[in-house]
Order: sequence, then structure tokens, then C-alpha cells
Amino acid sequence: MAITELSDNELLVPHVPALRRDLMLEGDVTGHPVHPLLRPLFPGGLRSEAYSLDGASDVGLGLLVNGWCGVVGMPELRGAQVRRWGVDASRLVMVSSSRGWLATVAALVEELDVIYACAPPAMSLEASRRLATRLRARQSTLVICGEWSSAVTHIDVRTIGWRKSQQAGHSSTIHEVEVSVTRHHWSRSVVLARDDRGVHGISSELVGGIPS
Repeated sequence: MAITELSDNELLVPHVPALRRDLMLEGDVTGHPVHPLLRPLFPGGLRSEAYSLDGASDVGLGLLVNGWCGVVGMPELRGAQVRRWGVDASRLVMVSSSRGWLATVAALVEELDVIYACAPPAMSLEASRRLATRLRARQSTLVICGEWSSAVTHIDVRTIGWRKSQQAGHSSTIHEVEVSVTRHHWSRSVVLARDDRGVHGISSELVGGIPS
């Protein structure tokens, strides 16, 4: 299925196309579900708030696996990377340009479940608070790739190393990364291995008790 791409002009209409918000919740997940390998980091799913992510940007695609999602200002995230994380391209809205960042993100929050966006330009505290209020009201999640001072939860992606793998005559380069999530006084981390065939889990760790 094709990715839905919106231009700046299309975002000037009153609303982006009406999209169903039909999350498939499992077990005790109350927020937006994430990729299975990232679930140890978000045991209750993604909250209706803003997160910040620092490091390999494609890891953020693992947060866009349920419901209708959008990517703003990161045109490099498409094709093989989208498939690697199992994102449903037919439910993914791409806005390549970061022009009019606040208006674009605010419009998408009205219609989508999770929005993954490049870091915005300087923004007033009042505008940041209005955006946070809108996220809660619409039960949407915003993940910022880069610095976001208003984020309570921070996601850090750190490269551990690279190695070669040879299996069944297929040679691939494996990139091992540690993905850590910090919120208040607790942190969780998982170690993942990524290659051209997909993403694989290696280990996970919890520090500081149960998240709140």
C-alpha cells in the first residue's frame, strides 16, 4: 500500500482528510501500542503527550505501528526503513517539508494517533503549552526527533557497534543499538540488532522501579 503524502497546500485546508482513529489495544495497554521489540520501554503504550528522541531517527518508526500516524520534516524515512519496522504504509501520512511546523503538527494532531516530527524552530512557552493541551484533548502522541524541553519522557538511541553476519549464504551488516527511555526517576533500555531484513531484539533492562 502507498504512503499518503500531503503537501503544504493541502495542509492549508480546514482539516487534513478525515481518518479513522481505531487503535487495537491489547492486554493492559492503555496508550498507543508500539513495535513489539519496544514494548518493554512503553509497557502501557504511548501517552497523550510529547516525547523527545535523540539518535538514529528511524527507530522512531517503531512507535508508528498502530492506528493512523504521520511523519513531518523527515523525508529520509521511507521505503526500506518503513518496511523494516513493520509500519503500515497505507496508514502513514508523510509531510516532507518542515515549513509551518506548528500549524502542520497541530493539524495532524486533530486527525492522527501518533505524529513523529523533526525538531521545531524556537517556540514560545505559550505555544508549547497549547500544543500539549491539544495532544491531551485529542489523545494523540507527538514524538520529536531532537531537543524538546517540554518533553517529560526522553528516548535515547546509542550505537553499540557494527558486525558482519553470514547466514544461509546471505551476508549482511548488523547495526546494534541501545534504546533507552527515561521518565522521572526510572529508565528502561533494550538492545536491538538491525539489518536489511528487519529488527531483532537482544536484551532489555529496567532501572528505578515501575514507571508512573
